[in-house]
Amino acid sequence: MDGTYFIEPKTTISKQHGELKKADSLVGSDFEPANNATWKYLRNFSEVLGIVSSRESSILKRERCLSDFLVAARYSKTGLIGWPSASDNFTDGPYTAAIMREVRDALCAQGFLKCVQKSSKADGLGRVYAVDPSYIPEGLRFRPHGIGPAVVVRGKKVRKTSGEKRKGRRLSRAQFEPKFTEVESKVKRVNALNADLPLSTADGHLFGPIRRIYNNGSMLSGGRCSGNWQQVPEIDRYGFKIAGEQVCEIDLKGSYVNICHAIFGGKYHLGKDPYLLIEFVKNADVSQTKKMRKMAKDLVSCFISNGGTISQFPKGERKKGVTTSFKEKYGLPKKARVASYLNQILEAFPKLRELEGSNKCIMNAESDIFFDAIFALCDLGIPSYPMHDCLIVRLEDRETVIEALQASLKLHLGFVPDMDISYLGDNGEVLSSFAARPKGELSELFKLAGTESKNGEVFNDDYDVLEDF
Repeated sequence: MDGTYFIEPKTTISKQHGELKKADSLVGSDFEPANNATWKYLRNFSEVLGIVSSRESSILKRERCLSDFLVAARYSKTGLIGWPSASDNFTDGPYTAAIMREVRDALCAQGFLKCVQKSSKADGLGRVYAVDPSYIPEGLRFRPHGIGPAVVVRGKKVRKTSGEKRKGRRLSRAQFEPKFTEVESKVKRVNALNADLPLSTADGHLFGPIRRIYNNGSMLSGGRCSGNWQQVPEIDRYGFKIAGEQVCEIDLKGSYVNICHAIFGGKYHLGKDPYLLIEFVKNADVSQTKKMRKMAKDLVSCFISNGGTISQFPKGERKKGVTTSFKEKYGLPKKARVASYLNQILEAFPKLRELEGSNKCIMNAESDIFFDAIFALCDLGIPSYPMHDCLIVRLEDRETVIEALQASLKLHLGFVPDMDISYLGDNGEVLSSFAARPKGELSELFKLAGTESKNGEVFNDDYDVLEDF
């Protein structure tokens, strides 16, 4: 555990710690052994750790906790994991916070886990742990046990004296009835179908259930579906399987800007790639178009997460002791001002001007659009796994999934934005096709003009996490 195994992580800046390590996998509370060999391994592992109990129910809780740790370690590419320990994370779960801490401390004491970065109240940071996945036998298999909340509502974020925000505590369901029970029932039905038709890695390791998480003490804020497959990079997700079948990702183009456009009265979709409507993206040199498009997405996300206003460029990044500002990252002039670029964005999407002061939650609108489609597909026996602004589905189901998404978009927005479908070809290349907007047959598809593989005309960025404002 000397750290030589671990890949250099991405970093940010902390007032207390300076340059930070970043966990790329989080320990949840969703898994248990899927076969006798794995149960036996965990029983022996528990004995090594000294966490055995005389009661079978207590042994089971500790083995489930160990399962969650091993699953998170397996999916980490940097060997750096996070392990949330707040007591409210374990309410209605398969084991208590006390058991989690007992298992974690035993792993640390025996050298299987090492705290490499302490928590920081000043920065709202949790601990980061180092783990070496090489000691985890490849043959271990885990499955979701289905215990735990399907829906969570958290209180408003708490702003510390340092200015940092920390997530709110989990709230009682009683104050959100009857909507809470209605949503919970639907999520459980989706999870029941997905348990029969599970999402897995190419080598058969299963992922956990869907959980809808609301924020700011309201079921009108947040509401995204979360799952541990969302920690996996986009390129690796194309190798996933659903019930052993090939998958594809169906992505909503320009999700945030289209939703904002509709919420404030826009009547029409914004085209196959709305970000190309922005002057500094449209007029960029061909070699810089992708970079400028990504910058536009970053600025739009920042604008929306701040409630429709920004006065400066987003913070830069620090890696290996070197800080790269936002301007440097995107090659902007030293005298560049955010207002200049923001004005071009608002010129392209004038409805965004109405966001400030409206208290509209774009994330919640997006979440409802996608979950309504997920639930409609569930009724048809078709599994789907959300990635916030896209769905992971079986390739063979893509036309039916497109119909369901288009129907939900039409219901919520009044129009249907464009979508694209991406999947792996026979030679391992990523292929893409656009889903046509409804013109008679909703399932009509057409290939990208001139090519089947990705090029500069189609951009499928990995999702960005948009915080509630």
